[in-house]
Parts: sequence; structure tokens; C-alpha cells
Amino acid sequence: MTMKTIRAIKELYLMDWRRIFAVPTAVFLVIAMLILPSLYAWFNIKALWDPYGNTGDLPIAVYNADAGVNLEGKKIDIGQMVSEQLHQNHQLGWTFVKSKDVLEDGVRSGKYYAGIYLPKNFSKDLVSFIGGTIEKPEIKYFYNAKINAIAPKITDKGASTLQSEITDNFIATSSQILAETMNKAGVSLETNYGEIEHLSQLLMKTNDNLAQMDAYVNQLKDLQQKLPEIKEKYALAQKVPDYYPEINRLADKLIAVNQHTNQLDQVGKTLLKVQKQLPTIQQVPNRLDQLNQDFSKVQPILTKSIEEAKGAISLVSQVQGLVPTIQDFNDKSNQLLTDSIDGAQKFQEALPSIENSLNLQLQTLLLFSQTMSVFLDQLSQDLQVVDQAQLTPEQRQQLQMLVTKIDERVNQTKQTIEKQIQYLEVLGKITGKDFSKSISQLNQLLAKITQMQEKARQINGVLANLPNQLTTAQKLVSQLQGINNDFNRFLQGIDLTGLSSKINDTLSNQLLPILKDSQKVLGEVSKIDLKDLLDKTNRVLNQGIQILETVSTDLPSYQQKLQAANQLAKSHMGEFTNGVNQAVQFYQNDWPQTKQKLAQASQFAQQDLPVIERDYRQALKQIDAKMPELDQTIQQVNTFINQDWPVVRTAIQKSAQALQVGETKLPLDELIELLKVNAQKEADFFKEPVKLKTTAFYPIKNNGSASAPFYTALCLWVGSLLLSSLASTSVYLNERQKGKYTLREQFFARMLSFLTIGLGQSLIVVLGNLYLLNVSVTNPGWYIAFTVFIGLTFMSIIYVLVSLFGNVGKGLGIILLVLSISGGGGNYPIQVSGAFFRWINPWLPFTYAVNLLREATGGIYARNMWVDIIFLICAGLLFVIFGTIFFPTNDAMVKKFNHRTKNSHFFH
Repeated sequence: MTMKTIRAIKELYLMDWRRIFAVPTAVFLVIAMLILPSLYAWFNIKALWDPYGNTGDLPIAVYNADAGVNLEGKKIDIGQMVSEQLHQNHQLGWTFVKSKDVLEDGVRSGKYYAGIYLPKNFSKDLVSFIGGTIEKPEIKYFYNAKINAIAPKITDKGASTLQSEITDNFIATSSQILAETMNKAGVSLETNYGEIEHLSQLLMKTNDNLAQMDAYVNQLKDLQQKLPEIKEKYALAQKVPDYYPEINRLADKLIAVNQHTNQLDQVGKTLLKVQKQLPTIQQVPNRLDQLNQDFSKVQPILTKSIEEAKGAISLVSQVQGLVPTIQDFNDKSNQLLTDSIDGAQKFQEALPSIENSLNLQLQTLLLFSQTMSVFLDQLSQDLQVVDQAQLTPEQRQQLQMLVTKIDERVNQTKQTIEKQIQYLEVLGKITGKDFSKSISQLNQLLAKITQMQEKARQINGVLANLPNQLTTAQKLVSQLQGINNDFNRFLQGIDLTGLSSKINDTLSNQLLPILKDSQKVLGEVSKIDLKDLLDKTNRVLNQGIQILETVSTDLPSYQQKLQAANQLAKSHMGEFTNGVNQAVQFYQNDWPQTKQKLAQASQFAQQDLPVIERDYRQALKQIDAKMPELDQTIQQVNTFINQDWPVVRTAIQKSAQALQVGETKLPLDELIELLKVNAQKEADFFKEPVKLKTTAFYPIKNNGSASAPFYTALCLWVGSLLLSSLASTSVYLNERQKGKYTLREQFFARMLSFLTIGLGQSLIVVLGNLYLLNVSVTNPGWYIAFTVFIGLTFMSIIYVLVSLFGNVGKGLGIILLVLSISGGGGNYPIQVSGAFFRWINPWLPFTYAVNLLREATGGIYARNMWVDIIFLICAGLLFVIFGTIFFPTNDAMVKKFNHRTKNSHFFH
């Protein structure tokens, strides 16, 4: 920044204040801008100065319906005692009403913030433990939650305090009575010390055997009660030998199953092989879908092609009929010319049919590859699901038919390729056209089809030896699939369309002109072996018709079978795959243990089961012999328990009552001294067994001082927003001045004016906090400095937002204000707020402003202070830098936006 720029900013800044002081109304507004934000903070701080110190004016209704209780001739009225204590308690505005209805109606209407009701049996329930039946007394508490958000929390505390006081007094009173009773007992024990010592020695021996006697009696009672059940179970046990034949039959089956574990192992290995081929099997439905889609297109083409091929044969036959005439050239040259021209015309008519037939034969090779792929997938799948031990004649016949069909297709395709090669050789020889590349590609296909023919015959030979050569058959099928894939890849490399066009061009442009050229035909006809060409053409067409008619005849049945197979594969593929995977999982994970347990069970059935059967029968005989004695003994025990044991038990109980005195670990004289306690001290201890020692870090005297940082920071932000709403961020200049001062100079000058007012706002509010409200501050100097720093930072942020975005910037400032109140952690710990407010808390300048003022209020913790200062400095500088860069380019847009807004005649 140059000195010229600094001088320009200074001139604009002084111009702002000269204009303000020249207009009294403007001076008044500036003064209002300085004072109004402070009033917002001061009123809120004063209102919250000591809210919990004024709870004595918070009305809480109390109604005591306790009727009291007579205890050993003494009237006890706990409810009345509570009422008397509440009269002396001025922490809350206790108001005593005449009935429960008045209490509830007053709480509902809002006359009372809460109500406490002591029921009629309160005292009775409180001392119910003396009678052995404990009933916890209830204090019924009512409160009106809609009057105020904080009031229920205060009244809850009052109710909890009342409950705590009653509990403490009860504990203290009970402890005092217990201690006094113990003291009396100690004196009594001391008086009868000798007699008690003598009884203790006598009763000790009886007590040693009392527990065992009780245990025996209980066991006898249990036995007596379970005797009918025992007899029923014994009757069932006597029937067990009747089931031995069935058990032995099951054992024999178990042994038989164990003898077939090797076959089950073989089945598991077969399942593993099937699982490895699952990816190939799962592709079958997709290939069947593709082939099924092609079937609908093939049938019309086949029909048309057969008709055209037959027409071509007819025309070729007519041309062949002219060959003898052409050969009789030496005798009938004139007639030869006429017949040759006629033959050329008929040959020309036959050319489209010949071309279509040749093209269809080439396209049939693609259909052959796809059909072979489906046949081989089906054959592979059939071989994988064959049960080696259960290959039926029907399954073997199905496999044989499928392989035969494959062999037939391979032979037909081989003949087609051979005819195509011969045709191209003859055509090339006659016309001189080079078909060597196409013939070489067809020879490659012929080599592959020959290999496929050999593999198909090998598979046909292996099928007779299934299932012994199942692995060999699967390997041959896999090899045949590979050869078919190579065949398909070679076929894809042949330009069938180009080859068809080349043949068409040769027939149309080379052979046909020779026949049609009357002048040259006589010279050329001797060079052309027309008969050989037409014969081979005729053979190619006949071969093509034969293939097409075979395919056309078989096509419906293929399509029907294909659709059925596709539907079956789709509907059961998931079940088949899941079944194979589950079976393999069982075979790999569970079968070894199952096999081992099966062997153990088989061994048990062969060796241990006969011994158990023999021992069980002997045990039944012994029980039969002893059962009468058992019944007699139980009857005698029953007589003892019912007649003699009560007398014995009574005597033991009387002895145990005196014996309990000697069970203590302390000597009797020490027990006497322990019982002779100070009743008052013991009561005080039980009432308050633990003392709470509190140490406060950074203590603040009152609630108003504690809330001052929040409202001070809030008023500074509000003051900045208020100023931006009344004052303009643009400097008014005449035409001459606009050329003198740049937009960036105007931006900094007006920002200094805003910061000056922000400085005044900060000083007024902070000095008012200290000297008007007497806010408790540990470091007043830092408190003033931090307030001024925060005020300037907030003013910079608001000024940049409004300068760059106009009314939108004011809206952004208000949004930040709303978010700061909720997410700044000013009144409540941010940890008790929602997840969204906890997330935005560390990004709000307001958070660090409140924390910085709290440092000066309660005491500075340097690390936290510097974090707050650095963040505010960075935020302020970031906004100023942002405004410096974009204000010159954004000013025109903001003015245009403001102008449009003013046109509504609603916004200024």
C-alpha cells in the first residue's frame, strides 16, 4: 500500500466524520449505535444476576394429609414435622393449601409452579419396618411443565431436597434409637455375663450337628415327595427290554451304513469335480437364450434360400443342356452363338439365387459353431451329473444319441467346407481370380472340423465303457469344446460378406461377360471347361439344399428342445448350484467328523451295546429284590418326620437362640463395650457418613458475571449488524471525486469508520459491565482489551459481508448470529446440544469470543487464550483479505442488486 493510497484513505475517513458531524440527526444515530448494543447486554446480565437466589418467591403448594401413627402409645406425625421444617425453609416459596384438589387446580392453572402432597398413611408407611412388613412412603409431586423451561428443574430440586431431608432425619432418628437400644443391651449382657458364658459352651456342641440334621431331614422329605415319581420311572424302566429288538435292528443298520463309507467318499469326490465345473454349467442358460433368439430369424431365411437354390439348380440345368450345343461349335457356330447368348441370359437370372445359396452356406457355418457350443455344454453337464454307481440304460442311450447328433453335424459341415473349397478353386481357375486367401482360411476350418470329427468318434467309443471311463469322456468333451472355440475364432476372422461379394463380382463381371460377349465367345469358349464348372456348381447347390432341408426339418424340434432345456436350466440352476455347494461344504467340513462318529457308533453297537443290555437286565433284577425294603424304610422315616422331628426341632431352635450370642468373633466382654456406644455421635455418623470437600477452579461470584461473556459477545455482534443495517458501506462521491479515489480506497476508508464505531461500542459495554453492573472480573485490563479486540473483529466480518453481498450479507450475518446463539456454547455446555450444533461449534467466531472473555472473567489459562486469539485474528484477516480482493469487482453487482431491491418500494 503506497503513501498515496494511505492519504486517500485518510481523506475519505475524515470526510465521513465531517459529514456525520455536519448533520445532527446523523450524530444522534451514531450515539444510538454506540449505546443500544450495550443496553441489550446490560439488561440480560442484570436479569440473570442471581436467579437461584430469588427462588424464595417461586410459589410451591404444599398439602399435608398425614394422619400420623401411634407407636407404643406415642403419637408420631411425620407430616406435621415436615410442615414445620418447611415453614422454616425460605429457599422456595412454600405455600400451604387446604386440600389436594386446591393443590392440583393451582398447579394446573399456573398459580403454583409445583405442588407437594403428603398422603394420609405417610407416617404409617415410614415406620412399617417395625412390624416386619415394609411399605415405602410416597411424596406425591406435581409440576406445571408449560409455565417455564427452568422452573421445573428448580422445583424438582426442591422436591428432591425435601425427600433427602426426610431420609436424613429418618436415618438419624433410627440410628439414635438403635444406638440407645444397643447401649441397653450392653448393660444387660454385662449383668448376665457368667450365665451366658456357661450356656455358650453347652450349646456349641449341639450347634455343630444342627446343620447336618436339617440337611438330612430335607433330603428325606424330598425323597418322600419324589417316591411316586420314582415308582413311575421304574415302571417305565421295566419296559425298556421290550425295545431291545428294535434297538438291535437300528444298530445293525448303523453298522451297514458304516460299511458303505468308501462309496460315500467316492460320491464326495465326484461332487468336488462337479463344483469345479459350475461356472461352465451356469453359462448354459445364457448360451441357450442367445441361440433361441437366433432360431426365430433362421426359419424364414432357410425357406427362402431353399426355394432360390432349387431355382438356381433349374437354371444351371438349363445352362448344362446348352453345353453340347456349345461343344458342337465346329459344325453349328451360328446356332452356338444364339444358344450361348440364351445360356448367358439364363445364367444371369440364376446368379442371385447362386449368390444367396453360397452366402447362406457360409452363414450356416456360424450357426454350426453356436449349435455345437450348446450341444457340448449339454453333453458336459450330462456327464457331470452322472452317478457313477447308477448309470441307467436310458441315460446311456441319451448320451449316445447326443454324441451321434454331434457327429452328424460335424460330417455335414465338413462336406460343406470341402465343396466350398472345390468351388472356389474351379472359379479361380476359370476366371483367373485369386481366392487363395479364402481357400487357406477354409482349409484351416477344414482342419479344425477334421479334429472335431476325430474327437467325436473317440467320445462315441468311450461312452460304451461308462462309468469306468467317465474322466476320459469329460476330458475329451473339454478338448472338443476347445477345438470348437478355435473353429469359431477362425470363422470370425473370415470376412464372409467380403468373400460373398468377391464371388458375386467374379460371376457377374468376369464369367458372365465371357458368355454374353458374342464376339469373343467363340475364342474363349474353347478355353473354358464350362461343363466342369456347371457340374460343380450344381453339386454345391444340391449339397446346400440338402443341408438347408435337414436344418429346416430339424429346426422346430431343436427349438422346442432348446426352450425346454433352457426353461429347465433356468428354473433349477439355483437349486442345483446351492445343492452342489451345500453337499461339497458338508463333504469337506462335516463328513470327516461324521465318518469318525459313525465308526465310533458302529463300534459301540458291536462291542458295548450287548454288555449294556446284559448289565441293565441284572440291575432290574436287583431293584426288584430291594423295592419292598425301600417302601418299609420310607414309611418309618415318614413316621419320624411327622411325629418326632417337630419336638426335636423346637428344642434345637430354643438352644440356637441363646447360641447366636456366642457366634460373634469378638469376646463377650468386648462386645459389651462395643454395644455401650454414644447414641448421638452414632446417629450423626449414619446421617452424614461422608463429607464433600469442594474446590473451585476459576471461581466467579454470581450468575450474572458468569453469563456476562456470552451477552457481551452477543451485543457486539448485534451492534455490528445494527450499524450495517442503518449505515451504508458505500462512500458517496461526486463525479470529480469518483475519479480521484479508487474503490479499494473507499472500501478501507468506510471500514475504518465502521471500526471506529465498533471501538466505541466495545468500550461502552465493557466499562458498563465493570463499573455500572460491577461484574466480577479477575483480570479487568485483559477484559477490556479482549472486548475491544472482539468488537473490532466482529465489525470487520459484518462489514465485509455487507460490502460484498449487500442485503444478502446482512442475512448471512443474521444466520451466523442465530447459529452462534445455538451452537456457540454460551449458556449451556455444547456437549448437551445436538450433533449439528456440536459440529458447527469449532467453526463459529462467536465460540472463541465467548471463551476469550471467560478467560479474563474467571482467570487466564494461557494455552486456551492463545487458541481463541489466533482463531479470531485469522477469521478477521481472512474476511478483510477477501473483501480487499473482491470488493472492486463485486461493487457494481451489489449496487445493481440493491437497485432492483429498492424498485420493490419495500426494501431500502
